[in-house]
Amino acid sequence: MTHSATYLGPAVVALSDGRELPVQAELLSTPGTPADWRGTLIVDDGQWAFDAIGSNWSLRLPDGGCGEFLAREVLDALATSAVLRISGSGPAPF
Repeated sequence: MTHSATYLGPAVVALSDGRELPVQAELLSTPGTPADWRGTLIVDDGQWAFDAIGSNWSLRLPDGGCGEFLAREVLDALATSAVLRISGSGPAPF
């Protein structure tokens, strides 16, 4: 029996201007398909989450693992934060 790999914790999104956006990530990869990973990011910049939809971004975990993802949709938004659904491409960073 194979198990999904998961990651739950802090990460950063690399922005095009060189800044880093801290996020909380909840990620899951599917067994047997190393390039199939997905999850959600909680971001404190709700406007960025809406602006990010449809674009590709780079995610870095504290252990140095990096992965590219597509921002799919905002699942929930509050005045100061948002939950962003993402789909990874390439090897999972965890």
